[in-house]
Amino acid sequence: MSVIDLKAEGVALFKDQEWYRAIEKFEKALESLTTGSVTSCGSSVLYRTDSGDYRSGIVSDFDEGLVEVLFDDAEDEEVQVKPSKLTPIAEDRELQRSLYMNCARAEFKLGKNGRSANKASLALAVTRVLDGGFRAETSLQGEDDAFRKKMADGLSIRGQALLKAGKHVMAQQHADLLIGEGIDEAKGKALAKEVLAFRTKRMKSNRELSKQLASWVEGAMEENQKITKEQGQEER
Repeated sequence: MSVIDLKAEGVALFKDQEWYRAIEKFEKALESLTTGSVTSCGSSVLYRTDSGDYRSGIVSDFDEGLVEVLFDDAEDEEVQVKPSKLTPIAEDRELQRSLYMNCARAEFKLGKNGRSANKASLALAVTRVLDGGFRAETSLQGEDDAFRKKMADGLSIRGQALLKAGKHVMAQQHADLLIGEGIDEAKGKALAKEVLAFRTKRMKSNRELSKQLASWVEGAMEENQKITKEQGQEER
């Protein structure tokens, strides 16, 4: 079955809310598309940084089982890593980006927020490769609508996944990017509203917990005083 057919089946399953089965189709399509290995110099790859984001680069050499990668956004910077740490970039990069986004949405529906955020990060990295400028999200003003839409979709779903995972500060940073950099103000405001609701709910929960704790402490102290008083009466 072709990659296009696998994607079409995944989309149909997604519409039927068959999230697990949809993900299986999307991931199988990605495996077929990327071949799952880095085999030659000049291959385009994605490298996951310590922050969890991805940078694109070109395989420049192989040395004792390690792969040397020269980064696209800094030609004088390279890294040596195991092949398993790299994600191949397919020739059909738009299809690869689309499959990552579909996975991110399906994972989000299942509440698998970490996996959803990771797939959105991969989609964003491939989007930057498609653009060819390898720019960060903070330098997108004036870009064409199609490119900004792709970046907005990735930032939005990643921000929502981070928020569901309890990382509201990072989610707010995504909202600020969407609004402040003119990427997609509507999506940014929607995400900011969700962040505010999350924080308000957490504050109420914390206040209620504080009240319950105070009540428990007060009750414990009263009980302790009662026991102390009874012990004093017995000693007499």
